[in-house]
Amino acid sequence: MTSHPCIARRASACSCRRAVALLAVVVLPCWLAACAGAKKPLSAQAQWVTHIDKVIEELQTQLGHCDRRGIASLLAPPLADDEAFTRGLADLCERTSSIHPAFVVERLWLKNADTVRADLQWTLRADLASPAGAASPTEGRQTAKSTMVMGTAHFTLVGKDSPRLTAVDGDNPFTTQFDQPLIP
Repeated sequence: MTSHPCIARRASACSCRRAVALLAVVVLPCWLAACAGAKKPLSAQAQWVTHIDKVIEELQTQLGHCDRRGIASLLAPPLADDEAFTRGLADLCERTSSIHPAFVVERLWLKNADTVRADLQWTLRADLASPAGAASPTEGRQTAKSTMVMGTAHFTLVGKDSPRLTAVDGDNPFTTQFDQPLIP
């Protein structure tokens, strides 16, 4: 008994589809896994940028907690020894009951072999603490004044493996900025 040519082509096409399905289900994933291989290591500059991003993120976190020791651990001379910077940070932490900083790095500039300038925009949202000796709050009355301050700063960081903040130019987010016009 001979089969009709259409039936033979259909059987052949069905066999071809099975082979393609087998290829797609078994062989293709194995091939893709083999081609993926190990991830390429980051270049030295990319690793440096990653370290800088982590330091700036950690500065933001420590400022949010008003952890002066945490911030001091991320500083390098001359900023680490700057008494005006330390007093400004202490004043900021005393004048606020809570603070929520946001640092956005816009650009990194390579100054020399181990120094980078990071240009960033920052925002501080804060609840101002009640002044000492202020009357105790009454029910339904809020004593903390919420405010927001924004600025532009240029952070200078030194070191490749463990970058540290050595200078802040422009608007310093680590000092009180609440004497200027505020955004409600």
